Amino acid sequence: MRPFLPASVAAGALALVAGCTEAQVSPPPQASVRDSAGVLISDIGDPYSYRAPVAELRETWVSAEDALLSRVVGGVLLGDGRAAVVDQGNTEILVFDRDGSVLRKVGRVGDGPGEYRRISSIHRFEDELWIHDAGHARWTRLDADLNLIGTRPSGLESYIVDLKPLTIGPNGTVTAILGDMRRFGTDGVSRDTMPLMSFDSAGFPDTLGLWANQEWSYQRSDAGVSRVPVGYGRTTVSASSERWFALGDNATDRVTVFGSEGRPVRSVRIDASQVTIGPSEKELYAAEREAAISDAASDLYRERLSDAPINDTYPAYEAVAIAGDGSVWIGLTARVGDRSRRWLKVSAAGQIEFEFELPPKTEVLAMTNDAVLVKELDQFDVPVVRRLEFERPAAES
Repeated sequence: MRPFLPASVAAGALALVAGCTEAQVSPPPQASVRDSAGVLISDIGDPYSYRAPVAELRETWVSAEDALLSRVVGGVLLGDGRAAVVDQGNTEILVFDRDGSVLRKVGRVGDGPGEYRRISSIHRFEDELWIHDAGHARWTRLDADLNLIGTRPSGLESYIVDLKPLTIGPNGTVTAILGDMRRFGTDGVSRDTMPLMSFDSAGFPDTLGLWANQEWSYQRSDAGVSRVPVGYGRTTVSASSERWFALGDNATDRVTVFGSEGRPVRSVRIDASQVTIGPSEKELYAAEREAAISDAASDLYRERLSDAPINDTYPAYEAVAIAGDGSVWIGLTARVGDRSRRWLKVSAAGQIEFEFELPPKTEVLAMTNDAVLVKELDQFDVPVVRRLEFERPAAES
């Protein structure tokens, strides 16, 4: 194995934490209480005022070049060092071996069993892999070697609204969120609505709740209403594992953990101070945002994006992940100019165990207590998948 992020980079990034002193090297004691419904509420304080013990990451493998990945939209860790990922661009599911080589590929465009129109996610449920095909509104069930087991309806067929499955209950009920429920005919800044729903084995839905989603800037003109994302806009982030899922509205101070049936079981409170985004940071962010615009974008879109507001404060966090035992990993906000993002591990008992760092644009696909599966884009915007293992910090004597 080899280091994924040099210790010097991690140490330098941690030194950027504002106001850290020798007395703030370790997290303060975290308090946990249960509310009247039995939900465990853990308060981890302000993570920008302290540092947890740091775990190093070591790369165990990187996806082989002959995988020819195009648009990876999901992945799961298998218990033997392998991983399975779904490539929406190539309409394929791949299993990577312990050295990063491709053990097997399956999938193609079509309407029959084992064929797909638009793969959107992959989930591990007991000894099976469940592949969601948004184009056919159905699940395809595979074993760990990618052999076909069967299919069943998922409940929603739409190219306008994405269905993002989160967990699969013991009775086959799927809990999912509907992303990007657009507002029409509006102006100014507002957030979309994201329903949390369950679907029974026949695909019939039931709404469990509503969450605020992405923050957008809507602008009206003679051509109609257009929208572009707000800089450091608030949103709801999500993550799932075999038995749990987590939702966090980063306009609030909480990340909530749910069981597979969709009921909240735990909440992590983050008492983060509001950090102001200064004028120079806004200028740098605007320049980076403009540089990232596709060459194919219209002049109108470029104009709208340049006029889009940038929030005055950073959100406390921008990402979450969850392990099979219910441990929550919170990806703090990568501020303008940061070379890495801090991730805090909060145990199922509500205690901070350690932290680690990843590059800001690295996407976490799956997490366990021992390893993390991530996706990056190389210099040609081709996806690269890596499996990393934690080297936990030594326990204090």
